[in-house]
Amino acid sequence: KILSEGIKYNIDKEKIKRIVKNKIFAEKEVIARGKEPVFGVEAQIILEVDTEVTTEPLIMDDGSVDFRQVNLLRTVEKDQLLAVKIPPSKGTDGIDVYGNPIDSTGKDKPLPAGKNTYISEDGLSLYAATNGRIVRERDLLHVENILTIEGDIDYSTGNIDFNGDVAISGDVLTGFKVKSTGDIRIKGTVEGAEIISTEGSIYVSRGIVGQEKARILAKKDVRADFINEATIEAGNDVEVGEYIIGSNITAEDEGRVIQGRGMVVGGKIYVEKSIDVKIAGSPNNVRTELHVGGKIDKEVYEKMLYIEKDIDCLLYTSDAADELDGVDLGGRRII
Repeated sequence: KILSEGIKYNIDKEKIKRIVKNKIFAEKEVIARGKEPVFGVEAQIILEVDTEVTTEPLIMDDGSVDFRQVNLLRTVEKDQLLAVKIPPSKGTDGIDVYGNPIDSTGKDKPLPAGKNTYISEDGLSLYAATNGRIVRERDLLHVENILTIEGDIDYSTGNIDFNGDVAISGDVLTGFKVKSTGDIRIKGTVEGAEIISTEGSIYVSRGIVGQEKARILAKKDVRADFINEATIEAGNDVEVGEYIIGSNITAEDEGRVIQGRGMVVGGKIYVEKSIDVKIAGSPNNVRTELHVGGKIDKEVYEKMLYIEKDIDCLLYTSDAADELDGVDLGGRRII
């Protein structure tokens, strides 16, 4: 009966003889015992990226603290290595009572492949399928190509530098910077901040209050409800809802201020193709320049801004000198 069941390894023949000889009737008796395997080392997963985030500010080499630099997110590039697997090792195989070997290979582990990732053909490496933010969730690695910030860009978030699209539900406060390879969408306002999209467009729902500090650069379009005292550069179009006041605008294609008041007052606008506005200038004779055609080289444009600042400075100095005319300076003179 034992042999007919296929049991053939490590049979306890002496025990069987005693059972038969003594007519022992037992429900369970061990009459054969296999050999347990000695298992090897289980597989190991080694992360090649840092997924830890912190709200602590960056400590510089000189010991100073930059409160605008916070490691709130970690970004990766397409095809970047995320994790590798060291396969489990082989131990010493066992044998079951049927004479079959019992595999002693250590426990395997899967690579933590989440969304927007892919595994190499040999099954030992995990890569990012797109640019984006690396997130570790439930032991899986995900690459998110859209970064959503609920609230303002301030000291709680620090500056943002992201490979992908960025969506901000609040404002971008003065002194902070948002840089992205994709589109940047801001539901609030932009204060004296720097917003840069190297490959996409920038959309500001409530407008730009630049305070003569804001700098907005986009490879494609810039769209805002209004622009006040800001510098804007767009690879395609600049489209504004209500007005542009005291700003310097350059667009490779068109500039449009056609909704609401559709007004441009002060500053300079340079476009390659056309400008469409309702009102240009003001009754107060605020200098407003609109230039169409003849693309302005970036270096030339920057030099123009510097020259304009120098002219303003000279005019201010001249006015101040006129005011001092006739004032007794005790024999001293202005040079």
